[in-house]
Amino acid sequence: MYLFFSSLLLFAAVLFQLDRHFLKQNDGFCLRTILGQVPFQEKWEIEAPLSPEVQEALSRPFHYLAKGHQSYVFESEDGKRVIKFYRFPSHMRVFPWLNHPLSYHFSHDRRKIMAYNQEKLDLSFNSYKIAFEELRNETGIEWAHLNLTPTEHSKVHLIDRTGNHYHVPLGQLSCVVQKRFTLIFDTLETMRANHDKKGIQAVVSSLLNCIADRCREGIVDNDPVLGKNYGWDGSRVVYIDIGRFVHANDSKILLNAKEQALQITPILADWLQGYDEELFKNYNEMLNNLD
Repeated sequence: MYLFFSSLLLFAAVLFQLDRHFLKQNDGFCLRTILGQVPFQEKWEIEAPLSPEVQEALSRPFHYLAKGHQSYVFESEDGKRVIKFYRFPSHMRVFPWLNHPLSYHFSHDRRKIMAYNQEKLDLSFNSYKIAFEELRNETGIEWAHLNLTPTEHSKVHLIDRTGNHYHVPLGQLSCVVQKRFTLIFDTLETMRANHDKKGIQAVVSSLLNCIADRCREGIVDNDPVLGKNYGWDGSRVVYIDIGRFVHANDSKILLNAKEQALQITPILADWLQGYDEELFKNYNEMLNNLD
């Protein structure tokens, strides 16, 4: 009997380590992380019928692309779109008792974590809704689905980092479909390699106008990191990250386009100054002309 239980414990320990190993290899992704179990809220409802183009894209597999602070991101086969799934904390997932089955009920620290996660979810979903309803052109969002709709049985085919396949009903997922863009500095570096100064100036002008337009709409971006959150769609600067928008009346930040641009673009100013003095001069002139 002792040998039996020792073997059982050893097997469980090995299984646990293997599970941790494969989870790490998979960038922490497993299906439970995107299968939420949160109550319906009217404030998260979005009128977002699927266009034929998005329906066509969703009928084909999406391949794992990246893990963000708030989401797991999968890319369409043609590389034109991404689908971003909210990363739910353990107590908001299906079968929440699989993680910390007792501590969320009895631990003060865990209850604080629960409150923080709920606040984060509210902020994120509110931001997604702002992005879809008020900044759709500036973010390239084509479809959004926040509240769970169990009666919706259309499925999306996902392929994770290690090649596992999943066919998941869209109604069980909180997600957005967004056009895929090139990061702004990747665009600028390509233009520099091609000596395309006119193109660089167009990007800089579009970026400053993008910031000014958002300010005029009364929307604050609480994560204004230029390098990873802004992209280029071929003709204009767009927002890649959509998880930190709030209305100005819900923020302590005063919306002044010039101040916002000064906060967001120092890295761009350094890049321009190191590349071409004339482009740097033009940037400063455009910056000073912002309201």
